[in-house]
Parts: sequence; structure tokens; C-alpha cells
Amino acid sequence: MYMITAVQVQAFRATGDPKYLDRAALAMVAYLDKLQQPNGLFFHAPDSPFYWSRGNGWMAAGTAELLRTLPNNHPRRARILRGYQRMMQSLLGFQGEDGLWRQLIDHPRPGRRPPARGCSPSPW
Repeated sequence: MYMITAVQVQAFRATGDPKYLDRAALAMVAYLDKLQQPNGLFFHAPDSPFYWSRGNGWMAAGTAELLRTLPNNHPRRARILRGYQRMMQSLLGFQGEDGLWRQLIDHPRPGRRPPARGCSPSPW
């Protein structure tokens, strides 16, 4: 979801044509409605029911980028903001005592240091 929103938002910024924001918002709402789990997070894939840190980080980054540019009066903004807030609230509950998230967000591994790649995009 990061690449779709990043490209569409940049196209809007370059042209001023709102159709690019509309496309990004429509895609984001489809992702939220179909893929966001009840706890606010996203599985790695439909056949891999694990909350992968990097994947959730990219979703968070794409949503934040879209919300930065989407006008307050856009008809899909409230839905996107609710999904983003739900995700951020859930992520807080899985944050480790060290301030990081694990590569599999809901599977802490005591005594093991998390890989940096699993933690870097999540704070978005």
C-alpha cells in the first residue's frame, strides 16, 4: 500500500489533479475493508496469518503519507483515519519494553534482540 499511495500522492502534487488522491483513497479504503484485521493490524498474506512488522510498517507509512495530503473534507478521509488510528492503537500494545517491535509483531521472542529491519518502519 505504500507504493500505490506514494505514486498517486506525488502525481497529485505534480499536477494538482484530485483524481490521483481519489484513486489512492479508493485503493486505501479497499485495503482497509478487505485486509485490516479486527485488532487493527494486517497479516503478511492471506495464507500466512502472521502480523509481519515490515509489512505493517509499510501500510502505516502509506496511510500516513496519504493522510498528510488528503483534504479534510475528502469523502474517504474519515474512514482512512479510523483505520490508521486503529492500527496505531494496536501497535502500541505490542511494543516491547525496549521500545521496539518484533519481526512478527504478536510473537515476542524473549532474550533475542529483534532484527532492525523488523522494527524500522513500524514507528511511522
